[in-house]
Amino acid sequence: LKGDNDWSKVSLKFKTDDRGTISINCLYGGWGFATGKAYWDDIELIQIDAGQGPDISEDTESIVAANLVNHASSIQLSSTLNEIITKPTELGNKIKKMIKAPKVVVKESLEDELTLSKTHQILKIKAIEGLKFDKIKLEAKSGKPIAIIVSNPDLLQHNFVIGSPGSLEKIGSAADAIITNPKAIEMNYVPQTNEILAASKLLDPGTVAVIKINPLKPGKYPYICTFPGHWRIMQGQLEVK
Repeated sequence: LKGDNDWSKVSLKFKTDDRGTISINCLYGGWGFATGKAYWDDIELIQIDAGQGPDISEDTESIVAANLVNHASSIQLSSTLNEIITKPTELGNKIKKMIKAPKVVVKESLEDELTLSKTHQILKIKAIEGLKFDKIKLEAKSGKPIAIIVSNPDLLQHNFVIGSPGSLEKIGSAADAIITNPKAIEMNYVPQTNEILAASKLLDPGTVAVIKINPLKPGKYPYICTFPGHWRIMQGQLEVK
């Protein structure tokens, strides 16, 4: 719609079930890609009692889920799902259940594994649903460089951060604190601490990163995802022998 006279009336019927309070959020459909000024006018919330209108089959969660699936980009959907998972609410959990997860196709790594294997020990790990890595333990030998291939077939964004032995809580605390940093996204949510030995960029759904690490001494090295709200669950250990 354009101009001051090109107005459109939109109505939406929904059920509130037995909720004591509800929050009405009027949002435009630009999803961050539209610019300019836009206006709402004459917004009304009208209660429809039994017998005053047709039966309302759509509830709040189905409307929100449909809008996310039909209009949000994969990154926007990922961001919303992450918020639902890390800050669970009754409504959020219902919305999540109604969203049919699209299949995530993982891109191939730009690194040739055969060539890489001549100079590095190759380890593979991937993010999976439920804020987890598919492996909670990796093993490598000391004295030889390591290449960790990290893939993200999950719907959420993740990263992979490996730290020095005994550094899990320190890096985790730094990850919690980075949320307030206005440059956190630019930093790929990787906190600035000497305890971190290597880290990937922020991995969007379907992407892959190769992390190369210099030879390590024998020990147990923690790895975590430092995306907000993830590290306490999404962690594992690299044991170097």
